[in-house]
Amino acid sequence: MAKGTERIIMKDISKLKDRREIIEHVLEDLVSLNGDDPHLGYAIKENVDFFKVVASIRNYIVWVIKKAPKLKREQLLELTDLPFPHWDQKMHFKLIELEKRKFPGLIEPLVRKIYRFIHEETKRLLILVDFGFGGMEVERQVIERLTENPSDKKLVFIGFDKSSITHEIAKQNLYEFQQTIITEEIEKLTPKILQEVIQSTGNKIVVILAKNNIFRLDKLFARESFDVIFHSLFKHHLGTNEKTLIDKICVSLSKNVFEYDGYKSWFYILFPHTITGWHDPVFLNATIFSDLRYFTKQELKRMNKDTWRLTFSIRGTYLREYH
Repeated sequence: MAKGTERIIMKDISKLKDRREIIEHVLEDLVSLNGDDPHLGYAIKENVDFFKVVASIRNYIVWVIKKAPKLKREQLLELTDLPFPHWDQKMHFKLIELEKRKFPGLIEPLVRKIYRFIHEETKRLLILVDFGFGGMEVERQVIERLTENPSDKKLVFIGFDKSSITHEIAKQNLYEFQQTIITEEIEKLTPKILQEVIQSTGNKIVVILAKNNIFRLDKLFARESFDVIFHSLFKHHLGTNEKTLIDKICVSLSKNVFEYDGYKSWFYILFPHTITGWHDPVFLNATIFSDLRYFTKQELKRMNKDTWRLTFSIRGTYLREYH
């Protein structure tokens, strides 16, 4: 992941509407990064090539057929993995818009799984943790269903994400439930602070936004501190060693883990994902580069451990569960 690069470029892109104008500004930003970090050289070059070809549908299709299959998954980064908060924000707003749609119901399998878990679990207090929460649309949809069919349990949702941009987006996205939930923003959550929040917030649903390093949470929290850890469209952003580590941390800190992400399919790349993202080149980049970083169904099946249950969706996603 490249969010830790020292130089952060922020600009006002709110007035950019024209597709070609957006592409030009993205290319300016990408070129400005050259030389900042030699480890990002490959990722920057491939992003530059991508935004050049998406000016034309013909050039883009040629790129998908001839160039995309040769890209190196481990070195590939999306534009929003690079230090551009303005493009990150733009992409997340578009993603939330897509996730809200009843069709294709992009995150429905995960939302349904969490909602059922809440109603079926016998414990009176449930702590549900989201790694890399983005805009918290998963939580929003779960809370929406809980307003229609309330639970008698106290629910604490904890989101860990280091990005200040996603914290702001999440707060905006949850604003409609301001009378229903309590939102706490905490730089670094500790077991002591968590207990203080739980004890001081009554029976309302509590949402905690924190910026802890998720790879060190097992050094801070005891085993099985949480009832559920889940993450959505997140794991493909991690390197090989980070993927292994995140599994270890999840299993250590929770009895239940729900991993939700996409699988690689050239049909989805060429058709629904291209069609959905074409008019927004930044979102198209996030979608297609994510697709190229996914594992195929066959790879996921080979890598999956017997202790995890793996199911696939026609949405081009999978749900992997540990209990």
